[in-house]
Amino acid sequence: NREANMFNLLCVSAFILLICNPMFLFHAGFWLSHLAVAGIVAYYPVINGLFAFRFIVWRWLWSIISVSLAAQITTFPYSIYMFGAFPLYFLLANVFVLPVVAPILIFAFLILVLQPVPFLARVAGGLLNDLIDFMTAMVSWIEGLPGAYAEHLWFSLPLLVALYALVFFLYRLYISPSWRGWLKLSVTALLVCIISNVQFVSKASAHTLVVYDVGRHILIDIIENGKVNQFYSEGLDDRSIRYARDGFIRSRRLRDANSYALQSIDAMENAEVIEFETGGLRYMIVNGNGTFTMPQTFKYSVDCLILNGALRVEPDVLLSSVECNRVVLATDCPPWMLVKWEAMSSEKGVHLHNVRKHGAFVASN
Repeated sequence: NREANMFNLLCVSAFILLICNPMFLFHAGFWLSHLAVAGIVAYYPVINGLFAFRFIVWRWLWSIISVSLAAQITTFPYSIYMFGAFPLYFLLANVFVLPVVAPILIFAFLILVLQPVPFLARVAGGLLNDLIDFMTAMVSWIEGLPGAYAEHLWFSLPLLVALYALVFFLYRLYISPSWRGWLKLSVTALLVCIISNVQFVSKASAHTLVVYDVGRHILIDIIENGKVNQFYSEGLDDRSIRYARDGFIRSRRLRDANSYALQSIDAMENAEVIEFETGGLRYMIVNGNGTFTMPQTFKYSVDCLILNGALRVEPDVLLSSVECNRVVLATDCPPWMLVKWEAMSSEKGVHLHNVRKHGAFVASN
């Protein structure tokens, strides 16, 4: 009948799991489960004590809501930081899901215990399957409701740390109220506001160009004032686009503005040339196959030249028409072309970025 410190037990749990597998430290599930329990231990008594219901159904329902809210207080910042999204109907989901979690665990344990009696084990297995089917069906239904999932959210690491400091000082103030506690909480809240506004202003004023690695295609994002203009080659499927860019776009909470399709290289007779300017820098995209020559009417001057496709042109010949300090080779450039440009870059002092070799190219103002 001795009292136990639940936070100590939580630390013991984390310690034992990390002894078994230190790589759990990099698993989102490890952090979310322990953060959820920490939130329930700290905030459930507070939230549940806000209302007292005599009717047992309302008391049970408020208990589930209190558990959900308490867990979300400590998991919400990490969830946004890791996944960039948040389920808005989590309370509705937990009302249906939480009551069946305990029976699922009980029947799963019974299946193991009843293995010597196959008939009873199959009965327990059938009930377990029904409960799991019910749970997944309810989650799928809630997920399909309008606006169920808020996406393109983002917390930076400094903001994540500041939010957890705020949660910690809020709990400390509840445990032991004092003017020092109020001061710490106020300073932390002010710090959260400052970091949030700096984060917003930096994104709103950012000018960035990204050339992604998408195999035998080209995909470029031009980010200006929080909006994204996109160049992509015909034939590049939506799944590949999302896989390449969603993490980057989500981490900056950006909005797509316009998309421009570049002609498929396989169907091109002549290369297409696109010039644009962003963040005070001039860029040129040369996309195509075969022999290519720049018009000799005047010499082009750009900050970055982006090449894609098997362009049959000598690097020094192209650079005689286009003056630039940086060349980016997209993933559809053939190996022989890469060799030529790598040799030229060391001679001419031009900075070369091979997307296939070095990954996505990112240039910011």
